[in-house]
Amino acid sequence: MRGFSHLNLHTEALEEAKNFYVRQCGLGVSRDDGNENAAFLSSGSNHHEVEIFRDDRPFVRHMGLEYDSPAELEACLHRLEGSAAIIERLSLVPGLMQSIFCRDLEGNGLHLFANLTTDWRAWQKGESGQAETWVVDPTRPPDRTSYPAAPLDVQHPPDSKRFASRFLGGGLAAAAPDALRPFYTDVLGYTEILQMDGGSQSAGGGNNRLVIEPAGAGTPPGLAWISFALSGLASPETLRDPLGLTVHLLPAA
Repeated sequence: MRGFSHLNLHTEALEEAKNFYVRQCGLGVSRDDGNENAAFLSSGSNHHEVEIFRDDRPFVRHMGLEYDSPAELEACLHRLEGSAAIIERLSLVPGLMQSIFCRDLEGNGLHLFANLTTDWRAWQKGESGQAETWVVDPTRPPDRTSYPAAPLDVQHPPDSKRFASRFLGGGLAAAAPDALRPFYTDVLGYTEILQMDGGSQSAGGGNNRLVIEPAGAGTPPGLAWISFALSGLASPETLRDPLGLTVHLLPAA
């Protein structure tokens, strides 16, 4: 598993949310298909790291967790079918990804996916690839576990002063973190969960970690925060997005 990949947000204030992630967090537009009710934003290290959809209420629809190959994702599906998780649907975007949409034991929305090609940048440019199905050919080794070195070319406003270098992950506040831990390790396939100060647990398995921490009076269950690395940032900053989600900005190493 590569780890925590992206965030799906819904809000009536789409333009305000988009401007926040572009102007304050340094993301760029990764796909512009003329849809005024959606925005796809990225640092360039993935096809999207924040997607925002216009809705009549603000909420986090899902967290995206990326797997190394379709075969790994299919193995996860078999484990999900034997768990208490709610599987909502399976999805296939020909030439790009296959996905599982589900909910964890506390009802948090998850988008589990595997890219179908290393060259997803071509898909972003409208160059469709060959359609894939959920049937994984066991004679074909998984060759989609590495990406080209060049980042995706994202569009920034001409006067931008901030540029995100990558998404770092986030924190999930859990009503019962000890019960949620085995779901993320044994079912979803995170390779480790590290105990951190204050009882938080960091789910490993990729570059982008998901910290599982106890919910409290001021932190209700659900996604509590996310973090980005910004090139040229002098010191860390903590902001709130238009939905009330805490966003940590860290200087890029």
